[in-house]
Amino acid sequence: MPAPTGTAGRVNPAGSRTARPRPPCDHWNRVTEDIELLKALNVEHYRMGLEWARVEPSRGEFDMPAIDHYRDELGRLIDAGIKPLVTLHHLNNPVWFEDAGGFLNPEGTKAFQQYTQRVISALGDLVDEWITINEPNIYATHAYYFGVWPPGVRSLKTLTHVYTNLAAAHIDAYRLTHELQPDARVEPSCWCRHLPSYRGRLTSPTLRHGIEARPGLSRPTGGARSRRGRRSGRSRTRRARRRPS
Repeated sequence: MPAPTGTAGRVNPAGSRTARPRPPCDHWNRVTEDIELLKALNVEHYRMGLEWARVEPSRGEFDMPAIDHYRDELGRLIDAGIKPLVTLHHLNNPVWFEDAGGFLNPEGTKAFQQYTQRVISALGDLVDEWITINEPNIYATHAYYFGVWPPGVRSLKTLTHVYTNLAAAHIDAYRLTHELQPDARVEPSCWCRHLPSYRGRLTSPTLRHGIEARPGLSRPTGGARSRRGRRSGRSRTRRARRRPS
C-alpha cells in the first residue's frame, strides 16, 4: 500500500498521512544478490520502479547518490544481459509533493515533468523503455474514490479531477521523453478491471479532456458511448430472437 515516503509509523488502512510501509524485501541494499537471482531464473527483461522521493527528496533538489545508485543497478542489469524497463511513478509520492496536493493539484504535473526530465537525462543512455505512471486508475481510485490509500478521500468528483491531471501528466511526460529520446518506447501501465461499472464513464471522458488540453494528439476512438451502442444493439437482437414467430 503506498504512502508518502519519509514519514513515521505503519500503514493505516484508513489512509493516514503519517503512514509508511515497512521494508518488504530490502532490494535497495541487495541489488547484486537480486540480479544473481534474476540470472538464475534466466530473466531477459526486468521492470523496475524508481523512488521519486529518493531522486528528489525536496522540490527541485535532486540527490546524486540516489541517481548514481540507479545508474549502477541499471549497468549491472545490462552487464548481466537483462534489459531494463523503468517505471517513473509507481504509486507513491514524495512528502513535499503530497503536501502540495499531489496529482489533485494541476501544478503537480509540472513537478512530475521536472522529475521526468532529470531522470531521462541522467539514465537515458542506459534505458530506452519507460513506463510513465503505473496503473494511474488504481492509484486514483484507491486514494480518491475508495479512500483506502492516502490521502483517504472518497469523492467521485475529486477522482475525476485526479484522473484528468494524471492523463495530462502522462501526455506531457510522453512528449518530453520523446524529445530527449526520439526512439524510446513510452507508455503508462493500466489495469482496468477493478472498477468495471465506471470504466467507460470515467476513463474515456477524462482522457478526452487531457488530450484536448494538449493540442496535436489524436482523440481515443471508440469510447463508452460506442461500447454502449454496441451492447444495446446486441440486446435488441437477443430480444428479437426471443419473440415467437
